[in-house]
Amino acid sequence: KILDQKSNTARLTFDYLYGTTTYIATDLSLEQVRFKHQPFYDKDKSTALLGVKWALSSINQFDVLVGYQKVSFQESLFADDSSAKWRINWRWQPLPSASFSFNSSRDFAEANRLVNSYRLVDTHQFTLSKQFNDRFSVEASAGVVQQEVFFEQQQTSEDYLNVDAKLAYQLNSRTRFYLGYQYRDLSASQEYL
Repeated sequence: KILDQKSNTARLTFDYLYGTTTYIATDLSLEQVRFKHQPFYDKDKSTALLGVKWALSSINQFDVLVGYQKVSFQESLFADDSSAKWRINWRWQPLPSASFSFNSSRDFAEANRLVNSYRLVDTHQFTLSKQFNDRFSVEASAGVVQQEVFFEQQQTSEDYLNVDAKLAYQLNSRTRFYLGYQYRDLSASQEYL
């Protein structure tokens, strides 16, 4: 209840085809977050990204957008903040049945605890997928999440290691089985986390 909130977001994206396989891309957004029971957490977030998207072939796709993000608080309890922002996606599919992808991004994220105001989150992840036949496929991913958590009087760092593996088996047209494994590891800069 204490983190109950409402969010309004406006977003504009625009891609301009520049050449046969290249797009000039923009992504602009404004978000207004209002907390029902804690108005001192109320904030406005704005982001602007500019970059390039390449669809080099059906085998290789690459997007790079970089820019700026800002968070402004309605109350003076928290200082306004700004940061670089990026979103990078690369997908390589050398065979119709196999693909590899890499994703990296930075974003201001909402509070996930009762006493913090926001988080600056860097995410990097690799994913491998393989479809062996019409019935059996596997997917594995590994990544790191590095975040700075901002509190009223301090900040802390948290680093996560994430590893996932999934097997899927299609028994018939109505039944599919999944077997998955997840590993999570957290390293925090504060002793009490």
